Amino acid sequence: MAFLQQQPNRWNLAYAPNIYTVQFTQNPYEQPSDKLVLTVEIEGVEVARFKQAPNPAGAAHFDISRVLQSYLNPSFVESTSLLAPTPGAALTYQAKYGIENDGVTTIQGAAAVKGVLNGYTNWRTIKWSYLDYIPWPNFETCLCELPTCIDNAAYPGPFGTTLYNYLSNWPTTNSAGIKSYKVRNDEFKTLSFFNRIVRWDSGQMWGPNESPFFVKYDFYNSAGTLLETNIKTISELTGLPVRTDCNDLTTHDHTFAELVGTIGSGPQNLKNAGIWNTSAASYNISIYSINACYINDNGPIQDCNDLSELADYLGYKIYDAAFEVEDKCSAFEPITVSFMNAYGVKDYYTFDRRNTLTVGAQRSTYTKMLGSWNEAAFTIDPQGRGRTSFNTSATTVMQLSTDWMNDTESAWIEELFLSPSVNIYHKGVWEPVVITSSTYEQKTFSRDKMFQHIIEVQFANDKQTQRG
Repeated sequence: MAFLQQQPNRWNLAYAPNIYTVQFTQNPYEQPSDKLVLTVEIEGVEVARFKQAPNPAGAAHFDISRVLQSYLNPSFVESTSLLAPTPGAALTYQAKYGIENDGVTTIQGAAAVKGVLNGYTNWRTIKWSYLDYIPWPNFETCLCELPTCIDNAAYPGPFGTTLYNYLSNWPTTNSAGIKSYKVRNDEFKTLSFFNRIVRWDSGQMWGPNESPFFVKYDFYNSAGTLLETNIKTISELTGLPVRTDCNDLTTHDHTFAELVGTIGSGPQNLKNAGIWNTSAASYNISIYSINACYINDNGPIQDCNDLSELADYLGYKIYDAAFEVEDKCSAFEPITVSFMNAYGVKDYYTFDRRNTLTVGAQRSTYTKMLGSWNEAAFTIDPQGRGRTSFNTSATTVMQLSTDWMNDTESAWIEELFLSPSVNIYHKGVWEPVVITSSTYEQKTFSRDKMFQHIIEVQFANDKQTQRG
């Protein structure tokens, strides 16, 4: 018999070790030829099977990271207006274990269903700590008479944390400890978040709060006075189909793309969504649960577009981010860069200092013999071309310069240098690029005083040209 001695956390990162240790119940084990077996199933289908002879301790360690990585990839979400799924950012799977004896495999047990993000972490980390990122509601926090009221989604968190984090390592926070961003008036930006609670399969019927329920937008003027509030339900109508509308209180079978949600958070995203306040100097974007007890006491929502009514149904705040609109004066065209961050979702940075675009060309030529060699009379065309270009490859390169940075921002931007998926917003469109800078130097104020970072990117698609 075999048992599972070690396994990853409930959620882990695909580019960290995902180790399962299968061990014989006895050592020495029954037959010297016996092997330990681990299988990986995705959506109930076996996609990989490992077999290994036990080590001297009677155990076998299986790292399934490469299997998981092959199912994950970056997704384009930059133009999200309200909400969107995030394909390729996450998946769930199940590992099963057993033994092989005389060529016959017997599966003897299964681990719980686990999830992975398309991310990486410190090489020393075997088990990524996800508790600050994924909603973990507790038991019922209000007294509801009906069994369908499976709590008011007792956010936040099992350990008394105040809020969960969006999937970003951006280091700057405001005085309230909330992630804080400075954005230009025409800037695109998105934030991504876990869109299903960690305890969704605990045996309780979480119903409406299996996924976060509302998004709340608060717009403020320069004096900090609230100008306007808008509330949207996370639903099919707003782009993330984990429910049909504000009165869909049922559980939902999440697709992989729905496990991580993405919300449009830049001014341009909000303008495209039709919810921008032109007088806003700052704004907050918050994600809430729904107050299931209020539903029991007052009935369903009558109008999914009635903001005052929706406000009564807000439950606990789960995620929050603050944005300050700042159009800094610059002699150069600001270039916004989006990149896949350490969690496998998109982060952004706007380079608004000296940005230089260079087009380089490589040409292949041949030499024509001048003259009408196939005609009755020999002449030379006075406009004839001897050396002729038959193939031109034109590549576009940009050097991008940051503004003056502080130490924590400098450390964070390393994620951009390491990212395998980068886009820039140039002349009204998103262009895929690759980073050609070969080194990243982490700078600090104590060593470098005021400092910037400069990166070089090359457009992933070459310009099209004609033959000569």
